[in-house]
Amino acid sequence: MPGKTSVAPRTAARAVRSAIALPFLLLLAVCAPAVSASASPAPSPSGSPGPEVYEQPVLVHRKDGSFEWIKLYSVRHKETGEFVIIDSQGKDYEDLDDFRANNDLFTEEDKITIPRNFPTPSGGKDLQLITVPGHTSNAGTWWLAGGIAVAVLVSIGVIVAVRGRGESRSYDAWLAGLPDDRREQSQDGDQTRTDS
Repeated sequence: MPGKTSVAPRTAARAVRSAIALPFLLLLAVCAPAVSASASPAPSPSGSPGPEVYEQPVLVHRKDGSFEWIKLYSVRHKETGEFVIIDSQGKDYEDLDDFRANNDLFTEEDKITIPRNFPTPSGGKDLQLITVPGHTSNAGTWWLAGGIAVAVLVSIGVIVAVRGRGESRSYDAWLAGLPDDRREQSQDGDQTRTDS
């Protein structure tokens, strides 16, 4: 029968296309709000003009594989004009590096997706997202502590070596002060006796 085709190959092809498309659709559903939700001005609680505050949604990919949205706030200092980050606990941070080093919201295994120029609001123009660990390690602190410990140990070794050398010089000076007959006995390893 020349015009008859099998249904099985079409069904298999459709299943493969669906298996490929499904992860992309899930990724788009999760990440699309991050792309469209650049920092927007946060409403003032009193309605009065106050500091410039922007609300920034942040996509968090937790260690256990779950996703969640949190809000960080970007506030412009009136005196300096610089933006700072304020988290949901009210703690403030100078910049993204300071936030990642000192926040209590994330671990090193958590990944956050945020605008590259955060905390400066982009207004949705030229929005470039980055994904970084939510917390940075304190390895620098350990290196610093280790370096200080090594420096202290080397200093102690130098002090001990110099003092030991100083004591040997004082012994030589003591020997030089002895009468000649006693000096020879001391250098031969004999016991030195004093005449009383």
